[in-house]
Amino acid sequence: MSREVPGLRTWPPLANSLCPAQERRTIHESEIQIANLSQIKGLVNWFVSEEITERRTAFLGKLLGLYLIAIAVTMFAHAEATVEIMKAIIQDRPLLLVCGLMGVTAGLAIVLAHNVWSGGALPIIVTLFGWASLIKGMLLLVLSPETESRVFIAGLGYEQHPNLFAAFALLVGAYMTYSGFNLKTRSLE
Repeated sequence: MSREVPGLRTWPPLANSLCPAQERRTIHESEIQIANLSQIKGLVNWFVSEEITERRTAFLGKLLGLYLIAIAVTMFAHAEATVEIMKAIIQDRPLLLVCGLMGVTAGLAIVLAHNVWSGGALPIIVTLFGWASLIKGMLLLVLSPETESRVFIAGLGYEQHPNLFAAFALLVGAYMTYSGFNLKTRSLE
């Protein structure tokens, strides 16, 4: 069984319009190779997957970047109060449980939706942010308040250098925001 393939031109281009009497090329079903069709399907799936990942990376870069900027500005404005609030949260068991659950939830959401370890700095930073949030949330749920105070407040030196942590958050947030808004995403449209 032979069918005319719509849009298929013969060589040279425009040969049909130059020689109207020339026959249009037909193709028999047996000429279609299944391997080529599966390769094309795989290529389309890869392209759609890449497009979704790029859009997700751009969105999460903007979201997390703006979040970090807001946190950094707050930390700069109220450095000593931020240290005291962190200490109070660690001593309040119900609030610590809620913070741990929120950290695990946010971390799991990012890790499950965006576990990308290639494609540039922004996708990797977004993925690292998700894993760090997940791990920190788990630690908040399982460690004792005394251990958490030693690890998160004294161990990291947060109490002595809150502005250093704020500067780091501001730099990472600015990079993520800038990269998220400037990421060029492909479109199938």
